[in-house]
Amino acid sequence: EAPRHRSNAVWTDNASYAEVLIQAPDDVQLSCNITYNNVKIENGSLAQYNNDKKLWQLLFAPERIGLHELTVYAGRNNDNESSSTSVVQFNLDVNKLQRPMKFPLIYTQFQTKKCQIYTPLDGILKKGSVVPIHCVIPGATDVNLTVDSQWLESEGYRDPILQREITVGSKEVLIYAKYKQKSSYDGLVKYTVQ
Repeated sequence: EAPRHRSNAVWTDNASYAEVLIQAPDDVQLSCNITYNNVKIENGSLAQYNNDKKLWQLLFAPERIGLHELTVYAGRNNDNESSSTSVVQFNLDVNKLQRPMKFPLIYTQFQTKKCQIYTPLDGILKKGSVVPIHCVIPGATDVNLTVDSQWLESEGYRDPILQREITVGSKEVLIYAKYKQKSSYDGLVKYTVQ
């Protein structure tokens, strides 16, 4: 539930993360972070564009109970500088946390190209597990993955949807996309393995 006309984000007791939905002009890109006692939580936030609803979905994963601060930043896509400004802050009071989580590491192109992860949202994958990957990656000419730095056979991408299963290795899983103007792949998302 998005905070509407209030300064507090909503926390549900059985949740692993909170969600804030924000509408922004097409040329504005949003990002976010979560802090606890003025310390940023590493991989504790994820800003992604919901292409169906035409809204930015900002997700925040606290590591512990207590009062957290959520900050949303905005920048224009057409700026020569990649600067963004803090535009809104919310408080998030976490009184119960059953399963803390981390989001995957997101690279710049993920937000620039307005990508979205459906699954897995958890950035730490279990070694040897079979994981369904379901993402929205608009406008790519090809999308592929590496597992422990080894390229997989390209499959499961029909613009804009990537949907496939992979077997997790022992180190990391990365999702890459290739766009018309470039001959190389851009990194979009990085998962770590435990």
